[in-house]
Amino acid sequence: MAGFRFFKMSYADANRKTANLTITSNDAMKIGLVNRDPLFIWQSIGSDDSTPVVFTVDFGTSRTIDSFILTNTNLKGFLLEYLNGSNVWTTLLSETANVATTYFKQFAPVTCQQIRLTMNTTMTANAEKTIQDFIITQQIGQLTGYPGPNFTNNNGNSTKKKMINGKEKFILSGFARSFKLNFQDHVGNPDRDLFTTLVEMVEPVLVWASGGNETQFLHADPGYRLQDIYLMNVDNGYSHKFTGDLYCSGFTAPLTFTETT
Repeated sequence: MAGFRFFKMSYADANRKTANLTITSNDAMKIGLVNRDPLFIWQSIGSDDSTPVVFTVDFGTSRTIDSFILTNTNLKGFLLEYLNGSNVWTTLLSETANVATTYFKQFAPVTCQQIRLTMNTTMTANAEKTIQDFIITQQIGQLTGYPGPNFTNNNGNSTKKKMINGKEKFILSGFARSFKLNFQDHVGNPDRDLFTTLVEMVEPVLVWASGGNETQFLHADPGYRLQDIYLMNVDNGYSHKFTGDLYCSGFTAPLTFTETT
């Protein structure tokens, strides 16, 4: 089992205006690596297993990182490095036989301003290299308990117009996801501390319902799949009640996270 994980917004995210991205293939579409668009997958042009592609991110300021995620990728061999204080590229992780289309790895925290991903080989030999989401970040925490989740995938942003033949034409402008976590008689200081951290966050956070373990769910339902990682804000605060009105007891507090742009 693996509880919900929460991360800081990726330090390469499109919202990070100080971040500078460079890539050696299909540079025109590099924003697709960091804009969280589920309908877009970045793909190299003219690459094969003997032609590495290098993606470099300059955060624009020093950041502490300890978590790396790629979603919907076909990379088999790749190298992640950071530029240390002596201006030497230092290995964070190296893979030669990856088979995970959603790749997740954590490492000892390092503080740096630049990182680079060297993409070498693909799961199908000599295919173009693909990545949907590139996430480099720091974990805020992971729940040890399991508050009941309620996932909403709302297409309320769609508009419709009645056509001359009487049928409706729908125009979808995107989905808006939300999670409601129902902490019911919840106990345990680690989760209570994480709860407090989350409700006091001003910046949006990445919410990962699977926590990196999709097999805990009988079915790969949307919202709970490995690739389902959403940038969200706590929506409309929360209400807190002690179990049985006993101050030394568990607490009940529904907490809603809503996807942000």
